[in-house]
Formats: sequence, C-alpha cells, structure tokens
Amino acid sequence: MEDKKVVQFNRVSKPKLDNGSSKKGYSLYNEGLCFYNKDKDSIALEKFLLAEKEGYESADMFGYMAFLYYSVFPDSEKAKSYIRKAIKTDRNYGYPYRLMALVYDEEKDYKMALKYNLMAEANKYDTNPAMMRHIAELYSRLDVNNMLKSIEYATKAIDLDPKNAYNWYFKGWIYYIENEFGNALKFFKKAEEMGLVESDCYFEMSYAYGELGNHKKAIEYANKCIFVDKDSYSGYYRKGYAYWLCDNYDKALEAFLIAEKKDCTCADMYSRMAYIYVEKLQYDVALSYTKKALKLDKKEGDAYYIQSSIYALGYYDYKTSLKILKKAKKIYESKGDVFNPEAYCHLISFYSAFGKRKLALEIAEEALEFYPENPHLMLMKAYALQSKKRYYEAEQILKDFYSMENPDSFIRTNLIVTAYNRKKDERDYDLVLSLLDNVTELEFDDKKLIKSFCYYEKKEYEKGFQFLYEFSENVNIDAFHEGNIVEFKKYYNRYLKKFPNDERIKIITKKFKKILNKKSSK
Repeated sequence: MEDKKVVQFNRVSKPKLDNGSSKKGYSLYNEGLCFYNKDKDSIALEKFLLAEKEGYESADMFGYMAFLYYSVFPDSEKAKSYIRKAIKTDRNYGYPYRLMALVYDEEKDYKMALKYNLMAEANKYDTNPAMMRHIAELYSRLDVNNMLKSIEYATKAIDLDPKNAYNWYFKGWIYYIENEFGNALKFFKKAEEMGLVESDCYFEMSYAYGELGNHKKAIEYANKCIFVDKDSYSGYYRKGYAYWLCDNYDKALEAFLIAEKKDCTCADMYSRMAYIYVEKLQYDVALSYTKKALKLDKKEGDAYYIQSSIYALGYYDYKTSLKILKKAKKIYESKGDVFNPEAYCHLISFYSAFGKRKLALEIAEEALEFYPENPHLMLMKAYALQSKKRYYEAEQILKDFYSMENPDSFIRTNLIVTAYNRKKDERDYDLVLSLLDNVTELEFDDKKLIKSFCYYEKKEYEKGFQFLYEFSENVNIDAFHEGNIVEFKKYYNRYLKKFPNDERIKIITKKFKKILNKKSSK
C-alpha cells in the first residue's frame, strides 16, 4: 500500500530576503542549500548550523534543518524546535506546519497532527493528494463522527489527481474502516478498474464481500490477494475466513493451516481453528490452538469461550469450564462487546446446574436485553424459571414456542413439566394431556404415567387407572427415577383405594413390589 504520509519533500528553496544578518551567515546558508539539494545531508546540516551561529535566520533554512532532524537524523525534539523557529520567522509559510503535522503523527499525537495539517492548508502550503489523504485519515482516527470530514478530504485527494487509482482506493478505505462496505466496494472496484493491483485492496474487498454475505466474491478476492503476495499469510487468512463464513470448515481449516505455516499473527484465526477442531471432537488439538490464540492476544475472548466449551464437552470439567467462561464474559465487556447468545446459554446452564438459580435467571434476563428475540435464550429463561419453581411464568414462555410450527419434543416435554408442576390448584391438566398426545414414547417415557396422574385429578378414575396399568406393562423398573417413584406411590395408593379388588391392581402391586417397599430418599 502506498504510504499515506509524505516523508520526502521537493528540496526547492523558496528564497527569502536577507533579514540583515551577516553576509557570512547568508553565504553559509547558500552553501548548505547546495549540499542539501545534492542529498549531501551531513554537510548541509553542518553549514546550516554554522549559518545560524553567524546569526543568519530564514524560514526556509529552519524548515530544511527541521526536515533533516525529522527524516535523516531522527530527533523529534530538535525537529520541532526548528519548525517553531521557521514559523516564528514567517507565520504565513505553510511548509513548517505540514512538517510539524508529520512529527506529531509519528508521536501518535493525532489531534496535534490534524491541527498543524489544517494550518498548513490555511497557509497555502502546496497541497497534494498525500496530505489530503493524511488529513482524511486523521479525522477518522480521532472520531468516527468525523466521517464526513474524512470523506471530504479523501474526495479532495481525488480532485487533485483523478487519474491516480490509489486516491480512489483510499476513499474506499475510509468507508471500509467505518464499516460501510457497500460504499467501500464502489471505490475499490473503481481503483481496480484503473489498474490498481494491491494485496491490501484485495484483502479488504474480500472482507467487505464476506460481511455483505457474498462469500463467492469474498473467496475470489482472497485468491487475488494470494496471487499478488504468495509469501504473506494475509490472503490465506482471508480465504479461510471467507470459507468459515459459509460454514465450509474443511476448506477454512485448509487455508488457515497454510496461513499458520506463514506465521500468521491473527489471534482470532487460531480461535476459529480451535472451534473447527472442537467440531471434529479433537479436543486436545483444539485446546492447543486456544492457547496459541491467547499467547498472541491475552484478550481474545473467543479463545476463552472455546476453551470453556472444550473443558465442558471434551473433559467434563464443568467447574473449570465455568471459571473460564466467566473470564471470557469479562473480556468481552471490557472491549464493549456482547457475549454471543450461545455463550450466554452455556453460562445460564452452568449456573442452573451448580444450583445458582437466582444468578441463572439474572443472566438470562441480561442476555435477553441484548437479544430480545433470540429463541434459545427465551427457552433458557424458561428453564431458569422452572428451577426457581416459577412454573406459571416458565409455561407462558414455553407456550409461545409450542404455538410455533414444528415445536421439538424438548420444548413440549418442558411445557408438560411446567404445566404439571404448578401448584395443585393451578395445574392445567387439560394442557398436559393435549401435549402428551403429541409426544411419542421415545420422546417422553413417562407419558402414560403422567396421563394416569392427570385423569385421577380430573376425577376420571377408570381412565386414569387404565393408563397406570398400561404404563406398568412396559416400564423398565430399573430406570424408574426417584422423582417418579414418589409420585407413583402416591397415586398407586389412591387407585388402590378406588379399585381394591381389581385384577389390574394386583398385577401392578406384584410388578412394583420392590419399589413400593423402597423408602424414598426424599
């Protein structure tokens, strides 16, 4: 990419009148100027210093001395000192202001750099596209709200030299860094049409197309970036990223591995590689890539998030997973970013599993402030409400999902649980029964048992008793969990009173003898 800063000026003297200083000083200045224009910088500076010692002063000479201290014999303090002398000698001379802008830019004092660039422009400095681009870049660096100013000066660069493809590219770059990718591409393509062959331009075009969802073009320009600069990792990184965006993880990994061999320093690439290896169930390899990402950037939040997943899914170490996940959340927040919905879901699940139900609910509500329409987070809130025994509220959320097309069995099952677990006088047995009719045996093993309980409460005793009997015929007693044992005993005793001499109750009693004699741990 062409440098956006001017670091070399035409060494053409702008004669100033002698201010009355000695003829010897003026002669030394002219000698120095001759050497300066022949690039004999050491001798030139020596002559200028002698001229100054003799009492000679001119804005030109001080400007040349400042340039030498800025560019040839780097000493920013001396450069600034001679710039100030030049300005003091002739406040309407634009060159020293421009030079001061470059010195401040190198010191990363962009506010002062902009100030002096604008002063150079106001004092009729011989403006050029590079200076206009520099002003545009400074406006962008200082405040995103200055985008209009950035565009104004990028346009001035084009107006000064419309045949220079780089000026068109640069205007696109201003839109690009402001995430206005559609506008950026218009100017990038214009620069390309004018003959610009630049790896940075192709890289940015690939990124812009990727963000706009045109993955085919993103891959095309990543390949162009590779063609222009095969030795750099950047094109392969971009190509992998483009494949990543269209969920082609094998192709993405193929490109990322080449970028890695070329010493890619992008921490986020290694995070993505870790994610791909998690998908491949290669947890040790995935963990090694998260560590590589964090070595490059200790605040790479995605790496911590993926590490958390590795400890949970691969090593079943949920405490370590939660610890890392909380760290990831803090890093996201420190950068002003928001946790992704999937990460929030994991966090809520962990807090629920560790009995921190209040915290689980708080996190669910926080997440929904950022993602109010996210269905997974709404479900997680419902489950958090379940764990707090706020069944009615959980049921309201789950009902919305049940009304959607093709609700999965997991939602139906949880809706059954919430509807049934409400306080006895608030239970909606009709809702439970209607839901059970849409649940297969594989989806919900206790279907007939729950139906039996519901019909008893509806006082349809014969119907309920028949379901209890049918349940007893097929149930795997060894898999009969504790919660259902308690409920089973309660309703068994009730049916026993209603049907004491029924042959079916005798069969149930015989089959469940072991369970009926077992003391509940509750």
